[in-house]
Amino acid sequence: MSGPIAECWTSIVRFHDPRPAGIVEVARTYEREGWDGAVFADSQSIAPDVFVMLTAIAMSTDRLRFTTGVTVPLTRQPAVVASAAAAIQEVSGGRMQLALGRGDTALAYLGLSPTRLATFEKFATQVKRYLAGETLPLPEVAPVMEGAVHGFEDLAVGNGPDGSSLIWMDRAEPRVPVEIAATGPKALEMAGRVGDRVALMVGADPERVAWAIERVRAGARDAGRDPDSLGFTAFTSVAVTDGGDGRRERELVVPFVAVGSRFRVMDRKVRGFASDRDRKVLEGMLDTYDISQHAQGGQGRGGLDEDYISAYTIVGEPAYCLERLQRLADLGVDRFVLSHSTPDQPEHEEMRARLVHEVLPTMQGREPAGGVHFGEIASARSESA
Repeated sequence: MSGPIAECWTSIVRFHDPRPAGIVEVARTYEREGWDGAVFADSQSIAPDVFVMLTAIAMSTDRLRFTTGVTVPLTRQPAVVASAAAAIQEVSGGRMQLALGRGDTALAYLGLSPTRLATFEKFATQVKRYLAGETLPLPEVAPVMEGAVHGFEDLAVGNGPDGSSLIWMDRAEPRVPVEIAATGPKALEMAGRVGDRVALMVGADPERVAWAIERVRAGARDAGRDPDSLGFTAFTSVAVTDGGDGRRERELVVPFVAVGSRFRVMDRKVRGFASDRDRKVLEGMLDTYDISQHAQGGQGRGGLDEDYISAYTIVGEPAYCLERLQRLADLGVDRFVLSHSTPDQPEHEEMRARLVHEVLPTMQGREPAGGVHFGEIASARSESA
């Protein structure tokens, strides 16, 4: 057997039924199935509190790693985010990771748009510094929210702290890694300046993924960081077919294509690498996304067409799916967050079973049970060349 291709994570997406007990049971199932980790949404209006749920998952599993997907500025102060992540790191024995982003549904349900990039970079930088055990100057971290009073003039205290830090944090625990979710060129470059890892929300087209990785590495180089020190996560929709034409499987991944593609036009402009065809498709999505159906089966196609869906996703028999994933791993992706269908779809369990039994073992360097072997990946690559 060859070694693993990349880590394989998946998302706990239960917006149709977000009861905490069911979420914890899904995490247990993922651990039994062999997933490396799971992502849980930080979106207070459509999912239970992420840090409460990750604590429950940590106490109900032994091996599974987990991360937020994603924590945003404006809803939480940097020290509060870092303290919560560090606490779960101790509770879980080092399995906690933290992903940060500019914001989507968490802000939309508060009547807000995504955070400006400069504000996001400051937020992410402060979170990292807290997790590294640094003490930050008070004027730098004083809240800027409406109604905040700076200093201690209205507090009965004779002596206050000289700086802001997590004084309780156990430095013996590994530092919580910070991942930055990014899509557009400026956000990707910022992720290279700040993140330990970057989550690429650009689909499965190798040309687009290669472009995104280079933007991140350019940002790292400009900041004097080693670009080879960064990890890359690709959020990728993978639907394994049973030998048919894949038409139904492509329909099942449409909600994830819509979510990821919308990030490319969040401010109503197409950002970053896009062909003329892609630009036309993305512009057609500007007024079609239904946020009340976020990552659910009811999310419609909008302006998505068959060619765009086929390029953005990976749909096919196991050998084809593995070859496409291997191609992205060769570009530098060392972690995939794989989605296949939403839980409110009747085929959801069948689709997950195909992924778990026919793709996951090979991705992790394990012998597949009736699935595809490494030699078949090379064969599929040769046939598709």
